[in-house]
Order: sequence, then C-alpha cells, then structure tokens
Amino acid sequence: MAISVRTSRSRWSSISGLPTFGAVGVYALYLEDSLVYVGSSGNIRDRLQCHGRHFRFDRIKTRKVRDVKMARRIERKLLYRLRPAKNAALPASLYAWNDNGR
Repeated sequence: MAISVRTSRSRWSSISGLPTFGAVGVYALYLEDSLVYVGSSGNIRDRLQCHGRHFRFDRIKTRKVRDVKMARRIERKLLYRLRPAKNAALPASLYAWNDNGR
C-alpha cells in the first residue's frame, strides 16, 4: 500500500486543533523555519510535553491519522526523505524499519 506524505497545508495543522488526549499522528518540530525533529505517537500532546524538556523548538505541525501503524509509516518516510537534525535514528532505506516498531 502506498502512503502519501504530501505536506500540503490542509493535512498538517498546529497543535491547537488536537484533542486534549489520545490524538494519534505524526508531528514535526521546527526551529527558525528549519525542521529539527519528526516523530509519531499515540498521544501527540503528551509526547510533545516530553520533547519540550529536551529540545528547543518554536513551531509545531501535526497530522492526525487513523492508527499508530500508519503514523509510524509516515514518520519513517519523512525521516528518510528529510533527515531532521535532532532525530538520533534515521532509516538507511524506506524498508529499514518494520511496522512493529523500530
């Protein structure tokens, strides 16, 4: 199954549009208009609070998806293509990680 990761403005939004708990999706952290981190989570708000203690960023973009498996696939594709500076583990190929985790 092909997964589209187009970054059109209609699919990506700010954190203000997320529910307080349980938003499954992918997020991108920016600092001074540069992408610094890409991640996925089953609860984006909680995960971003953790990142706030470890990373400096000034803008967040999120994309809600239907399940964690799809979020990880999109994350993997974005990591492979964009190579954010603060991501410790970057895939060597699109198929380097399996769908059960990392």
